Amino acid sequence: MPVSMLDQTHFPLACNHMEVLGRLEGKKEWICEDCGKRTDLEVEPFKAQLAKELDAVHKIDLQAKAKGGMITRL
Repeated sequence: MPVSMLDQTHFPLACNHMEVLGRLEGKKEWICEDCGKRTDLEVEPFKAQLAKELDAVHKIDLQAKAKGGMITRL
């Protein structure tokens, strides 16, 4: 069963560590689990980049569902 792109795509945090995109959806900030640095997801460049990435992966998941596929979230 295909896994949602939200769970396969990584997003760069302010500290340059990466986090799974799906974990950031709907969040205003994220504290890196590796180093503890805070990333404000409501300021640029993170706000625009996060919106763009989320839009892209939602479209990919919708296309897969439209073709009759089942998408699994981890």
